[in-house]
Amino acid sequence: MTVLNGKLIQALRDAEGIKQKELAQRAQISLRSLQKAEAGMSVGADTHNAIATALRVRSASALADPKLTINNLRRLRNGGYVMADDAGTISLKAIPPMPAAGPALFAQLLADDEDLGPQYATFHTQAYRQYRVFQRGSSGPQDLLELLNRAGMPLNVAQGTVELIDWPTEHVSQLTAPQKTLWKFVTGIYPARKPYLDGQVWDYSSIKPAKDAEAFHWARRKIAKHWDKWFPIVGWSVIGERFMTHRDEVLLITWLELALVQWTREPGMHKQGLFTLAQAYADTLSPVRKKKK
Repeated sequence: MTVLNGKLIQALRDAEGIKQKELAQRAQISLRSLQKAEAGMSVGADTHNAIATALRVRSASALADPKLTINNLRRLRNGGYVMADDAGTISLKAIPPMPAAGPALFAQLLADDEDLGPQYATFHTQAYRQYRVFQRGSSGPQDLLELLNRAGMPLNVAQGTVELIDWPTEHVSQLTAPQKTLWKFVTGIYPARKPYLDGQVWDYSSIKPAKDAEAFHWARRKIAKHWDKWFPIVGWSVIGERFMTHRDEVLLITWLELALVQWTREPGMHKQGLFTLAQAYADTLSPVRKKKK
């Protein structure tokens, strides 16, 4: 159980001009759970992460960190994002000025992304919940975010030169220890198809029950299509740090796409817009994190 800084949550709500009920709906939690969090009462990890995602706080632990000031967190309204380095030091990053990509185009991208709020919440909740189940039998990092930061991008996916069906055969033996752990995690969610398996992929997912796995699948699909569409249109100069809160989701979805192809058996290089964005995000990982095994 986690005790959050209720004043910081209220400050972030005020900065975005939203009421308790609206935030609870965005986070897909009960109003009572949010009220408990804002009152400084203990809440579960799922509630903690859901509130952080809904408030666009990239490091969920920041909501429980007394070192962050309300004034700094208010800046999140302008697109800043909260980071926590390997030593646990919390810092706030600000986005650069918007380039001349056209305010109307950027506004449409922003609106499309905000419309995916329920899908982001479903994806985040199910992924982190399943990782906690997975981690009980794994020697990997305690936190999925840490695992993603250590694993980074899968090899040779963003170059558009590899048939994704063949990717495991050609690359799994070359993976680092964190990448092998992440590959085991995503192939539990999306197992490779066997001749004797029928039905839908979510029927065999490690996410249980199947209805939760199905909801996760469709949420992932919408988010993947969103970034695969928009990155070729506006590029890194527009997306970049303005949407850094989605870096880890984009990286995880890239690994999941690789696993899903082993079920669908569809040939091709698939979502190159998404993969190129994921590679750009992976390149922002600190050298310390990249070197960890």
